[in-house]
Amino acid sequence: TTFTVGDGSATTCPLFIGYPETQNTITVDEEQKKIGTFSAVSGTSDSIVYSVESAGGGQTLHQEVEINSSTGELKFLTTPDADTNAGDVSGMNRGELLLVATSTNNPNLSNTMLLTVNLRNLNDNPPSISTSSISGDENQTSIGCISVSDADHGPLSAPISGSTACSNPKEITDTKNREAATYTYSVIGDNITISDDGRLSFIEAPDYEAITSYDATVTVSDGVFSTSKEIVVIVNDVNDNSPSITSDTTFTVDENQIGVGSITISDPDTINSFTYTIDADYQDGSLFSIDSSGVITFIAVPDYETKSVYKLRVNISDGAYTLTQIFTIILNDICDHDILIDASNYSSIYQYDGFKGTGTLQMREDYDLQISHGRDDIRQNSQWFANIEFNSSDYDVCAAPDFTEIFDLSLSGPDADYFELSTST
Repeated sequence: TTFTVGDGSATTCPLFIGYPETQNTITVDEEQKKIGTFSAVSGTSDSIVYSVESAGGGQTLHQEVEINSSTGELKFLTTPDADTNAGDVSGMNRGELLLVATSTNNPNLSNTMLLTVNLRNLNDNPPSISTSSISGDENQTSIGCISVSDADHGPLSAPISGSTACSNPKEITDTKNREAATYTYSVIGDNITISDDGRLSFIEAPDYEAITSYDATVTVSDGVFSTSKEIVVIVNDVNDNSPSITSDTTFTVDENQIGVGSITISDPDTINSFTYTIDADYQDGSLFSIDSSGVITFIAVPDYETKSVYKLRVNISDGAYTLTQIFTIILNDICDHDILIDASNYSSIYQYDGFKGTGTLQMREDYDLQISHGRDDIRQNSQWFANIEFNSSDYDVCAAPDFTEIFDLSLSGPDADYFELSTST
């Protein structure tokens, strides 16, 4: 209630009418400078001058505003933005100041009002999607949450351990400090769906061996603004296939060397690491070794004449599945034995001295000595001198394929020119 004393023209102390006596709080929309007009009353013969002062306690709002000294209109010097502290009401509190109304007729007459200024956060920014790619394992439908933020929404709560809920913007209720916003999530893309909080899922569980990725377009709307972004959904390969052997399970190798061969593996999965082990307790397993690449070798040099066929069992694991395979090793017999000479009937006319394919023939010049050895059919200077028979202890392989052994003979030495060789079967 206002009372007028006299004709109302006397100079009086200015009064802020219609405001609380102690403190006044005002909330104004962000993105505008005007805070409000705060008028005081005095005598009709007087005029009022308006100003602002610090409210004390380190408050600085009085330095961020200006006031019309004649009308009491209060403005921010620069357009305020509540988004830097969106969602935090205390952060949107711009502070306090003192409004001062002073009589022109009598500057000693003045009045103050404590004013608190808050900003109202408006829905004036589009959502932002930071996810460019996301992945999910094959053989199941879960993918994960896209990452969405909005300057108007403010800080997001941390994900709850064990929860499948996404920490993305949700509905904002309209209040004196916040403008309402309703967030919706949608996706366009093959075999992809999205929840109301931004969690992506496969519609049907994918198979990495059939498809490795999907292209999708995600759209997030806050009821005023919409943001769309293309993302890649990668299908993660998991170890869900057993390996198979593509190499032969029979190796044929020559005797007298340790190399056998390599096991080659096929596995549709791309994340495998194979290990190879030989079962030493199975047949000939203890005679072999295998390295990390699947290369089989004899531990000792094999001999065909001792053993020609071997069997071993190999276990092959990709970390999830184990394949067991029996391998057969067949040795090739090679001509690896000494040439034998039947010297029993010719000791009188040639000398055998460690003969192995080549030897030394010595002519006996003493005819009488030849007779004493029972050979009277050979004469000095005769064309047919001696018949030498050869054989091999490895007959089958050395005589292959028609079981006829073939030897290369030659003459050497200072007197080789005096002799010639002829062959007969």
